[in-house]
Amino acid sequence: MDVNDLTPLSTLKLDASNAIECIRRINELFGLSMTLGSFYQHSTAGDLCFGVRGLLRRQDKEPVKGYPVSGPISAADFNDYYRMAFGSVKAFKSELVELAGNVRLEVLHNIDKRKPLLVLLPPMACLGTIWLRQVQYFAKRYSVIICHYPGHGLSSGLDTMEGSEQGVQSIAKLIWALLDHYRLHSPAHLVGWSMGGLIGQCMAMEQPGRVATLTLVNSVAPSIDNDQRGINDATRELVNEVAITLKPAINEYFNGDFKAIKACYDPTVFDAYLQLVKQTQTSNALDKFVFPALVIAGEEDRVITSDASRRLYLRLSKASFHLLDDGGHYLPVTHADWLNRCLEQHLVDGDSKYQHAR
Repeated sequence: MDVNDLTPLSTLKLDASNAIECIRRINELFGLSMTLGSFYQHSTAGDLCFGVRGLLRRQDKEPVKGYPVSGPISAADFNDYYRMAFGSVKAFKSELVELAGNVRLEVLHNIDKRKPLLVLLPPMACLGTIWLRQVQYFAKRYSVIICHYPGHGLSSGLDTMEGSEQGVQSIAKLIWALLDHYRLHSPAHLVGWSMGGLIGQCMAMEQPGRVATLTLVNSVAPSIDNDQRGINDATRELVNEVAITLKPAINEYFNGDFKAIKACYDPTVFDAYLQLVKQTQTSNALDKFVFPALVIAGEEDRVITSDASRRLYLRLSKASFHLLDDGGHYLPVTHADWLNRCLEQHLVDGDSKYQHAR
């Protein structure tokens, strides 16, 4: 195996049990402690080799801050993926924004202040390209903005988030600061998927008066779901979903290149966000939201179960719940038409708030 081997791991028939066995052998052979989470971060055999080499190097060095933002992927590569996903969307572009505290955020958007604002919050470790079907559907009528979290894509500044003890609330504050940078003060539609949903809840807690609607897709508030399965179980399910469920979409939109949806290559970034998620507290504020909320879940989601989504829904005021029987964790990609219809109707309920703000 070498770093130039572009064989997708998905073609090696690595189901959850095989992936765990592969990790065990790597750890035994090289004396490492690779986790399932870090294994999941690699999409090809060469990428996995690159990651193993990085772990070997880190064994002989002290841990450092300032996490690498792109690994084996260059800014030009990211731009190629953005063109593949959004090239047909008028005026949709990427740019870097410098914020206070040595934070730089990569932003994908088509900002037009004449249109209501739609903020799409992606899952952990995913590029904004994962929202391609929603961007293509809503960009004509909405100002769509996607922010890559620190340590994702070309965004940096994750080291400033650690130790704050605010969990992903610190990320929520950054995104509000980003909207302030663009002078976008009209009520925003927040749509969060997985960890992005948790960030959306924190944004709503931070500035509820600036929220038009909140949509949570396969999301959960961890502080109120103590019976959810361990992170290793959830990540094991992601291995299967990424390799199997997403494969047709990756083939169709990105010529089979799984790196087109991958936002970070350093497993320490993944571990840092898991810690932020564990620190996050939102449950006490959920029933105080006064804007329309929508919880969307996939019955086949084995990462965030539909029962966890139902519990989240029951703690939200003015909320609706939609369940897709054959939807999994990646239903915004695999069932995009269904999701877009549900989301479109929900956004209409909040657009009157935008018109009033104007």
